[in-house]
Amino acid sequence: MQEELPMTHDTSPAAIAMAEQIAELQERVLDDALGPRGHPRSSEAPWACRCGARTGFARRGGRHQLLRTDSGAVSITLYVVRCSSCRAVFSPFRQLIELASHGDRPEEILKHLRSLPPLRLHSGQALRPGSGQVLTKDLDDSKTSPPRRADVAIALTRRLRPFSLIDRYLLREMAASFALGLATFTFVLLMDQMMRLMDLIINKGAPVWVVLRLIFYVLPFSLTVTIPMSVLLAVLATYGRVSSEGEAIVLKTSGLSLYRLMAPAVLFGIVATLATLWISALVQPDSTRASKTLIHQLYQTKALTSLEEGVFNTEYQGLAIYVDHLKKQDGTFQGILVIDRRSQTDQHLIIAQEGKLLTRNGEADTLIGLQVSNGNLHISSRDDPGRYRNLDFETYDLQVPASDTLAEAAGRVKQGKEMNLGELRAQIARLEKDGDKAAWPLQVELHKKFSLPIACLILSAIGAPLAIRIKKASRGVSLALSVAIAVFYYILLATGESLGSRGQIEPALGVWFPNLTIGIIAISLVLAEGREAFLPARLRTAIRTLMVFLSRAISQQKTAKPDRYLT
Repeated sequence: MQEELPMTHDTSPAAIAMAEQIAELQERVLDDALGPRGHPRSSEAPWACRCGARTGFARRGGRHQLLRTDSGAVSITLYVVRCSSCRAVFSPFRQLIELASHGDRPEEILKHLRSLPPLRLHSGQALRPGSGQVLTKDLDDSKTSPPRRADVAIALTRRLRPFSLIDRYLLREMAASFALGLATFTFVLLMDQMMRLMDLIINKGAPVWVVLRLIFYVLPFSLTVTIPMSVLLAVLATYGRVSSEGEAIVLKTSGLSLYRLMAPAVLFGIVATLATLWISALVQPDSTRASKTLIHQLYQTKALTSLEEGVFNTEYQGLAIYVDHLKKQDGTFQGILVIDRRSQTDQHLIIAQEGKLLTRNGEADTLIGLQVSNGNLHISSRDDPGRYRNLDFETYDLQVPASDTLAEAAGRVKQGKEMNLGELRAQIARLEKDGDKAAWPLQVELHKKFSLPIACLILSAIGAPLAIRIKKASRGVSLALSVAIAVFYYILLATGESLGSRGQIEPALGVWFPNLTIGIIAISLVLAEGREAFLPARLRTAIRTLMVFLSRAISQQKTAKPDRYLT
């Protein structure tokens, strides 16, 4: 049986009197156990912490709560205490109310509750964080009898559903920050290549749509780097705001553990991990191969336009090319002079009547050829100026390297990045069978296709407890912190990748070491912030001891104190 409950605040004299009596009762109970304010003492309390302690509690302020009655909502201040044994923060008055509701103990509290006006706080309430508004209503079918005076509970005491309103709220916040961070980080990462590719448009006359295609092809590689950074930024910004505005405190004092609060962040990290894995394993090899093909085609079609008539073309390293007349329609030219200084021992001077431009298909170091006819080749020695040779030829092929811009663009494409998982495994097996050291870089590339996606999940796990611990994590602070952690992560990754590619350490260890490091730090932060014994004490102690030198590497671990309200 469902009953529509009133949503208005109960401002009747009876409700106000009830709230005052509850506040007075709280003060009396806390003063009996902890002493009056300003004169703290500790004696055995009429309540117990979940660790079993009945002494050693300290006041930790009060938090606004919304009690649900049959006539409306009543606002009270619910005081919380901290246990010195396990550092758990909870509301003893809520525990006493629940005990008294079942007639357990203590009798004094039950007597005071029976003296209050009839009231009931229905379980199953859900509050929008920070708003103080009741959003959902639920009345237990078993409670169809008239309400008892001691039938009291606190909002959010019932366990949340697998996907609650709070989860959707946090996921929306993370999605907005993630989109902003992804656009920013990707733009910054692509800026260097965009400046280089702009030279193709300005100086080489390449069509804009071709350059845009090239940027689109290199985008998947950039996304595998920027998605983990954006996930970290989204989690830090969202949970930092929730913590700074006190929403995390309300949720924690209402019965939600840190691990339950982290569930949306972990879910967000899992989705980002799957997306990054799909890009890294399936999309990136094809896009890298397509970008290499496009660069080669652009190199072939636009190499001719880089030659100008009547001037020395010096953009080709070690060559100076002079052309009297150039026919761009068919790629032929007349009257050519070439000065070739690429040899360390000789200098070549080529003079020919006519020729044409040649292109050859090949790898990233594709060469452009000039085929000249009816000319002379003059060779002079650099070491011996008196040594000179003169050769006549009917046809002479001269290989011309790519321009710097195109060569750099082509050089960025590594062979391993063009292979999918099956091709990488097959190539590694062949090289390892022959004992070839070239298998090491391919092993690094294979493990990177999995380590970068897993980094999304690890960074999301470290972001939530870190943001809650910092408390005042604005978007600017979150951005700076996410960049700092990302730089630390990618420095470790670059170092491990370099050592693994040279065979100084195992390639798998070099690639996975950053994830292992950040992961253990994340576990330490969760244990330090959560303070919940879901792991054996010996295991928690071993993890903390193992990671003490890594924890000191983060300045926040040195200065930040545990949250005074969260368990």
